[in-house]
Amino acid sequence: MGKRIIQQRRGKGTSTFRAPSHKFKANLIHPAAGIGETLRATIIDIEHDTARSAPIIRVRFEDGRSQLLLACEGMCVGQEIACGPDAEVTAGNILPIGQIPEGIQICNIEARPFDGGKFIRASGTYATIVAHEEGRTSVQMSSGALKWFNPACRAVIGIVAGGGRVEKPFLKAGKKYYKMKSRATRFPRVRCVAMNPRDHPFGGGNRQHPCRSTTVSRNAPPGAKVGHIAARRTGKKRWRRWMIWSKITQTHPGYRSVRESSPTAEKRSPSSRLWRSRNLQSFFLPETEEQSKEDSRTFRRKSLMTWEPEKPSGLTAERWSSFRKWSERLSPSMTERNSSMSRCSRKWLPTASVNSPRPEEESTTETPVSVRPDPVNSFRWSEVKTMGRLNYSVPSDKDTSARAMASELHISFKKTREICHYIQGMKVSHAKKILDDVVIMKQAVPFKRHHDGCGHRKGPMANGRYPVNAAIEVLKLIENAESNAEYKGLEPERMRITTIHANRGRVIRGMFPRARGRASPKNTTTVNIELIISEVQ
Repeated sequence: MGKRIIQQRRGKGTSTFRAPSHKFKANLIHPAAGIGETLRATIIDIEHDTARSAPIIRVRFEDGRSQLLLACEGMCVGQEIACGPDAEVTAGNILPIGQIPEGIQICNIEARPFDGGKFIRASGTYATIVAHEEGRTSVQMSSGALKWFNPACRAVIGIVAGGGRVEKPFLKAGKKYYKMKSRATRFPRVRCVAMNPRDHPFGGGNRQHPCRSTTVSRNAPPGAKVGHIAARRTGKKRWRRWMIWSKITQTHPGYRSVRESSPTAEKRSPSSRLWRSRNLQSFFLPETEEQSKEDSRTFRRKSLMTWEPEKPSGLTAERWSSFRKWSERLSPSMTERNSSMSRCSRKWLPTASVNSPRPEEESTTETPVSVRPDPVNSFRWSEVKTMGRLNYSVPSDKDTSARAMASELHISFKKTREICHYIQGMKVSHAKKILDDVVIMKQAVPFKRHHDGCGHRKGPMANGRYPVNAAIEVLKLIENAESNAEYKGLEPERMRITTIHANRGRVIRGMFPRARGRASPKNTTTVNIELIISEVQ
């Protein structure tokens, strides 16, 4: 006779599998400041919270009230921090992301304005400001993905404290047990195929194997409801090209899902495998280059005009209306943008820019002498390097060029280097067309240096490969540079790639557990890419 398996115990929710929420100190959110108001506070203590891996700080505001906030690297007791649009770009201060320059590392980002912070809250994590556009800001998350935010969303300048936590091994099973116990997770976790038949349906047998189908019905009894529950499909996913292009079309609005003028689109269904294999290259491509540009402009214009923010539950109607007026002042409408473009034919600067001044554009003003010298608060633009900002290796002309940078991409450095070497000096439109062909494996990239075991490909080349993932990231970087060029009033159609470099990023340390308490290193390498495009004379 069997017994209750561990899945039944976990589903019931006994004290073993229930988080000790009575030990959690507080929900860490940004201070509740009014629209356009800047609050000043002083750090009075650094504490530990069982609910999270990062330390927390206790601050005291000028009116006497105190609050718990998330700690960043470099914070100390007695340091003064600010929260509001008038705060300085210093580690620990809280600002709207629309007023933070590109390349600055941030954390604890709000999903919607004034919701308190939802993203990048674990120890050692950070995001990077990539580019600013009208009504939205592009941020590279810690996973490497790019995400758009409202410029009025607030974030903390800096990196979440406690970054070296995962690099130190536990060494003893007892420490790991108590650590997982504080998170309502049972440790150690035994594999089901290693159990006895009375403990799990997949246990027993002469070898460690489920010995039955791992797919079960949705209406299976509790003791047998394990494995793939009501799975639609199992096994390895096929049609890799199809999946890559479906991912591309979700992030690239310029591509059409079906060509309207194609006669096969009316007769055959896109789900036909034969039709997909023959028409894969022309399925998502636009009919003409001008049509692709027009579709992209139309999508961007509609997204700016139809975007309507949602009112958070904690705000009153009067405060929400004042916030709407303030956000409209930060991001002017398309009519104001077009009128500003007509007045300034060469260099367009909006009336209320969401960008902070660049280091070379900042006026040289003397910093007031502080009573207590604090290296964190005495911030200067020349000290941005101390905050982990990557600088460009090649100087560029601000009036005739635009630039963009991607940091810590989880792609191959060797493949990225070959792509950068191949498209160096090309026009932007020609480079984008080549990368599109590389993604659908229509054209290969010649490999000049890293070509061991690489076969010959079709075209004017010898050794070549199809680096799909690296091509996708480089294509996104080129589009970001085009957006920055349009923001400056330049014409991307007349621009050429003058500089594109791929450098090795930081190595993310990791360990692969092995038997008998041993572990092998499992490190992840990252890539940094810098791109500069200039107008062709």
